[in-house]
Amino acid sequence: MQLRKRGIYGFVRRGSSAATEPASAAAAAPALPATPQAATEAAAGSAGSDDASPPPPPRKQRKAPQDIGIPGLLLGTGAGAAEVIDHLPLQEAGLTRDSLQAACDFLAKADPKLAPLIQQLGPPDRLLAKRGSNFATLAKAIVFQQLATTAAAVIYGRVLAACSCTESLSPAALLAAPLAALRRAGLSERKASYLQDLAAHFNDGRLSDAKIAEMDEEALEKALCQVRGIGVWTCHMHAMFHLGSPDVLPTGDLGVRRGMQALYGLKELPDAAAMEALAEKWRPFRSVGSYFMWKVEAPRGSAGGKKGRQKGKKA
Repeated sequence: MQLRKRGIYGFVRRGSSAATEPASAAAAAPALPATPQAATEAAAGSAGSDDASPPPPPRKQRKAPQDIGIPGLLLGTGAGAAEVIDHLPLQEAGLTRDSLQAACDFLAKADPKLAPLIQQLGPPDRLLAKRGSNFATLAKAIVFQQLATTAAAVIYGRVLAACSCTESLSPAALLAAPLAALRRAGLSERKASYLQDLAAHFNDGRLSDAKIAEMDEEALEKALCQVRGIGVWTCHMHAMFHLGSPDVLPTGDLGVRRGMQALYGLKELPDAAAMEALAEKWRPFRSVGSYFMWKVEAPRGSAGGKKGRQKGKKA
């Protein structure tokens, strides 16, 4: 919070001896110019010439308040900075190239174990905020849930064709596509219903790009989890990779858990509480730290083989 400061001239008037004299004395004895030059300027001023009047004394300029966003928080660290970032509208908090580089510089100093990875791989451009359709990105995420990437890509291409779309889906096009056409594209009946529910949320205005841009992370999670087929993990991935949210810690992601286990030499996969504790030093850039966990060379047979996402549960 910035405190408002009074101008220096206000302090001089109240602190001077003239301010304590009776008004009558001040009127009876007007102040005399201190120098001949001042007398000349005073006489010129009394003649009523605007051009000859001296300029008013310079007033101390107040600094304009600055927006509290990622650029203004680059030097701030810890829970305080993270708290502010987490409650910013997502359109303001999204990572840019400058803030992403600053995040990497900060993490390399805050966590020496991350420094070699950051030096080797550099800033992860995939975490930069995107401007594309939230609907199209979320719809693709639903199609790809629990499928191998190659198979999911084939099915997604068929879904685009079934909806008469070329590059990305739109809510209207998906709602207009017959369920049978979506099923022939390779979607299960459940996934097809998930996509239709997502399209309905965007079509009737419960969700939109503009509304999502104004949400903070908590509001986003609450809104997206109202859609069938979208859970916390999908919400975390969308916040990180589409919106560029800087401080997401996907505690349900198996790859991040394995990376932490390998990087910190843990005997078991860390649970959510352990992950929070380990990643505290990363705040307010836990998204960036989490990304590098996917790049840690973790043994395939590391302890804790339970899948982060189980069938039948929202992703």
